[in-house]
Formats: sequence, C-alpha cells, structure tokens
Amino acid sequence: MVILLENENTKKEKHPMSTKEIRISRCSLPCLLLSLTLAGELLYIAHLHKRIDGMEASDRSLAAKTESREKALQKELDTTRRQIESLEGILEKRLRANISLKAEPDAPLKPFPVHYKESEMITVKRDDRAQEAQRLQEDLERELEKIFAEQRGDQNLYTHPTGTQQLVCDLAKEELDKKYVWGAEGPLTYDCSGFTHAIFQKLGIEIPRVSKAQAQKGEYVGKEALQMGDLLFFDTSKEQKGINHVGIYLGNNRFIHASSAGKAVVITSLDTPFYAKHYKWARRLINTP
Repeated sequence: MVILLENENTKKEKHPMSTKEIRISRCSLPCLLLSLTLAGELLYIAHLHKRIDGMEASDRSLAAKTESREKALQKELDTTRRQIESLEGILEKRLRANISLKAEPDAPLKPFPVHYKESEMITVKRDDRAQEAQRLQEDLERELEKIFAEQRGDQNLYTHPTGTQQLVCDLAKEELDKKYVWGAEGPLTYDCSGFTHAIFQKLGIEIPRVSKAQAQKGEYVGKEALQMGDLLFFDTSKEQKGINHVGIYLGNNRFIHASSAGKAVVITSLDTPFYAKHYKWARRLINTP
C-alpha cells in the first residue's frame, strides 16, 4: 500500500500503480502520528495495569500467609501460657500448704519436703521462708525451660528437675477416691488412661489418650528398676487382646490407678495376684538429671 501526499504536482502527474493508493493531505499526517503515539501509550498503560494487578494479587497472598502464621503463633503462645499458669498454680498450692505466714519468729513450721522427697524433711523457720520461696521459683523456671525445650521438638522422654517424679505421685494421690467412669478424663471422674493423661498434662507433658498408645511412649523399664512416676501397663482381658489398663507407680511396690473393679481411683499393691498375673511392662516418661 502506498500513501501519497497530495499537492499541486501530484494532482497533475499520473502515477500508474498496481497497488492500492491512499491519498491524504499534508494536514492529516500529524493526526496520524498522534494517533499512533496515543495507541502506543494506551498499550503501555494497559501493560502497567496488568503488572499492578499481579503485584496486588501477590500482596494479598503474602498477607494471607502472614495472617495464618500469626494465628499459629498465637495458638502456641496460648498453649504455653496455660501450661505456665498450671505450673504456677501447682507450686503456689504447695507453698501455701507447707509455709504458714502466721507463725511466730523461730516457731517451727510444718515439715517441708526438700525437692518433694519424702526421705528428706526439714523444719522451716520464719527466717527461712525467703529461701524456700526462691527455691520454688527456681523449680518453676526449670519447668518453663522444659516446656520451651519440648516445643522445639517432639520428645518421648522429658527431662525434669529432681523431685518431679514425687510431684507426679502427689498430684495423682490428690485424685484418690474419685469415681471411675469409662471414657472420663476428669476432673471429677476418670477411666484408667484418662487419669494418667490428666496427671501428666498438669505437668505440661502431652501423652496419648488411650492406654495402648501410652504404652508406646517413653522408654522401657524392667520391673526390678521401677521408679516413682513410671507408667505400669496391664492386659486384664481373658483373651489377652493387648494393653487395656494403666496406672502410676508410687514406690514400695504400690501403684495408683482408676479401677473399673473398685469403681474409683485407688492404690493397689503390685503383689495382688490379679495384677501380678496381668502385668506386662512399664514405661518411663520422666528423666531426672
């Protein structure tokens, strides 16, 4: 296609051409150039809009991911806060039970177990209260360190301060005589695995809900090496179908458990013929330094 500019000369001359001719005047050329320029700018503007839309979509995706991460972190923070409050409540309860603020100077107070061990007892005087409070605070700090360590990785064996095994037993004894109800996990009624699950949960230790799964946690312990706080597992079924009962070892060949036969949380001797016959193994979840 040929574009010819009309002037006086072109009007007089003949241009034999085989192609189609488009004749425009000189005054229409700037309009054509302007149109082409505007078309190019419109294409560039459309390209910019497309890039902006892509950036906005990317920002929305990033905002959604950030919000999801914030929710996950908030959930972890709430869980940690509940564990801290639970530990503070336990330690405060023990402090109030063993230290009387109304005692006279130099008057002996109720015996206080050092590191919660029954074999080590001391008489605390009023002047020693600050030291005892400081020791309890240190125990709490060690418990908190354990919680944060557990959140950094899945562990089957939890390292606790000395005395935590005794604390497990003390917490378990506080539930004595509460009724047995199958499927219950406290705080007023329990079944066997609901009882052990609730006790360890008070210390911030998460274990499976049912006895068969609990029997796979921690490390195996021989019957001759049992320690306080170890979990004892039994198969009480006639068909020997597998683990179906669990209790917490208290020492002196005794254990505490939610008994379907006794219809309550009770303390039983491992020498009892029924439990001696159906005993399978023990697992240790608490490792003291």
